[in-house]
Amino acid sequence: MKKSNRNVLIVLAGILAGIGLFFFFRTADNGDTNTEEDQELTTKVNAEDLLEGVEPEDTERIKDLPQSFFTSNAEFSLELFKELAAEENAVFSPVPVYLSLALVSNGAEDEASSEILDTLNLTDLSDEEFNSYHHELINILKAEDANADLNISNSIWYDEDFQANADFLQTNKTYYDADSYTIDFSDSKSPNEMNDWVSEATNGKIEKMVDEIGSDAVMYLFSTIYFDGKWEMPFEAQHSYESDFLVEGETRQVEKMTGRFDIESIITEEEEGIVLPYEDNEYSFLALMPAEGVDVREYLQSFDEAKLNEIYNKATGGNSMVHKYHVLRKDLPSTTILAHLYKDGLRFIHYDPEQARSLTIREAARLQGFPDDFEFIAARGHQYKMIGNAVPPIFSKILAESLHEFMNKDYNK
Repeated sequence: MKKSNRNVLIVLAGILAGIGLFFFFRTADNGDTNTEEDQELTTKVNAEDLLEGVEPEDTERIKDLPQSFFTSNAEFSLELFKELAAEENAVFSPVPVYLSLALVSNGAEDEASSEILDTLNLTDLSDEEFNSYHHELINILKAEDANADLNISNSIWYDEDFQANADFLQTNKTYYDADSYTIDFSDSKSPNEMNDWVSEATNGKIEKMVDEIGSDAVMYLFSTIYFDGKWEMPFEAQHSYESDFLVEGETRQVEKMTGRFDIESIITEEEEGIVLPYEDNEYSFLALMPAEGVDVREYLQSFDEAKLNEIYNKATGGNSMVHKYHVLRKDLPSTTILAHLYKDGLRFIHYDPEQARSLTIREAARLQGFPDDFEFIAARGHQYKMIGNAVPPIFSKILAESLHEFMNKDYNK
């Protein structure tokens, strides 16, 4: 990457749609020469054609990400949260924050690059591993789920008078699917184009991100995440009510959702919490709060990745010694259908590798012996529970016939 005396202001925005916002600023050097290759990697943006971009190169997916990578992400997320919430309430999404830093790292050199890797706790990774791991993380998070919408979007915007390095743009397109746009930063309408992109990426939840572009800015990087999922056990609107809520010693009236569910709960001397699954159990919502009498700031500062992992594993059974995955065989009997199937289907994976899924409700019911016209009137999760907790109809019939024969048998003969 060619050196220049011009200061580059790179602005990163990490978004959790409708909830949090993060800015990161740094100064760096970049190239100042325009090449035909660079022009091919850039889309000239206008209001009618905002999201056009270059195509990513083909990359092989990683089969198994090392646990150390997830640990590093969790450590970074918690440490950042501790900083943001040290003195006041804070809500943010860590995913776009470290994806933003990952985008920047591909254009950083020497000390700047080392500082980013150190911040992300990923100093032991090569450039290829660093980008491949994040690429696979995005694929995992965006796993298709008919009942949830999770969208991760990245983009790079730079002034038409500035030349971005071609390798920088292509690498971020290949691994992060980051679109590249060049616009006139001196045009007062340019912030609107950026805001239009942000609004579309967050499904309209965040409509305005940039008020004006500073005179020393030459590049903006955006990373967004949008999630919308359906609860496995929905909260009914008619059961909501207003009640007191204590915030920093102040009581406020807020609307509260209520419901009676069979859910995973966490109760210790230090904290209380719940795990609420979304439909199909691809995603879960983990909520924690300090136990009564425990100061929230002190509790937060004592929190770390190991404790979070321990809490989640105990609540979800993630630390079970039983093998987590089991693929059913087409030519062999199925494993016993359990009520636990409502929580995850990893022990009931369909035998066809092309389908890459666990059993549907109807398939589980068939294996349990229910006829296809038998209806289960309940939410999806409860239907799995009904099937798993039921005595198989065919077995019930045989058992009943055997008992009937036994009870009517004349033992005097």
